[in-house]
Amino acid sequence: MTITRRQKERFLHLWPKILLPKTRENFRNNIYRITVKERKEEMAQNNINFIDPWAFIRVKNERKTLLASLNSIRSIIHKGVIAYNYTEDEISDGSDRIVEEFCKDNPGFIPFRYPYHVEPVNSPKYFNKSLQEENTLAGYYNAVLSKIPKNVWLLKIDVDQIYCPEILKHSFSLPQSPKDIVIYSRLNVIRVNNEVKVCSYIRPGDHWLVYNDNLKFINVIKKEGAFLNKKVLAFEQLKLGTKHNIPFYPECSTLHFQYEKIGRYCKDNISNLKTLHDFLDSAPPDEFSDELLSLLKYIKFFN
Repeated sequence: MTITRRQKERFLHLWPKILLPKTRENFRNNIYRITVKERKEEMAQNNINFIDPWAFIRVKNERKTLLASLNSIRSIIHKGVIAYNYTEDEISDGSDRIVEEFCKDNPGFIPFRYPYHVEPVNSPKYFNKSLQEENTLAGYYNAVLSKIPKNVWLLKIDVDQIYCPEILKHSFSLPQSPKDIVIYSRLNVIRVNNEVKVCSYIRPGDHWLVYNDNLKFINVIKKEGAFLNKKVLAFEQLKLGTKHNIPFYPECSTLHFQYEKIGRYCKDNISNLKTLHDFLDSAPPDEFSDELLSLLKYIKFFN
């Protein structure tokens, strides 16, 4: 007999937290972990229902991967807000023109210019609290969030990532309640001599599909590391307005080209990295589908 995800959740509620806590936490984290096989079996069903989420997109001088990312989602996401940020004193890299043209061709998407200077992650100004709210990451994110209707589903999209439509679409069938949340993984990659190599895998990551009910972004300052060698981090964080159910963790559906961004450099020994083809040949088949190879076609849109 096959045990459903909801039955596993009910069993978890009966499991005392003091009894084998590490085993319980591992069981909890895997209740809604979706495998490649499960996704394919469920997509073959005729009675599957999908939500139609809004895309939540913020852009800051990301022309190189912008159009490729937007083209990868346009067949399954039909509406959203695409915000681009630059002030009167800054020169845009052309991202604004790409956003405006894409929204003209895809009228469900709304362009939005955020005109304030935004301090980047880990700026010292976050630590001494000398910033006005509109100059913070949370201020920018909340402004974009305000353009999306309340009580709809929204999906965070980063434009240095390329998304697999077939895999991503299945995740739109997972939420059954406004309290559900889907958290996505990402495969970090780098282009080297016309090849794509794999740097690392993050599961779960910082992407989510969530119901827009009392959502808000806050600025966070966090200390990590040993007592005498703490690293101070500043970043934005999504604050959920209500208590949510155990998250769904779908299989990997995206390639993250983080090193295409200006000012980002790979610290790995690139010669030791596997190509995407070799990585998928040896990777767990329940975690990674060879459908990810289809995303390489979007590289032609890199600008």
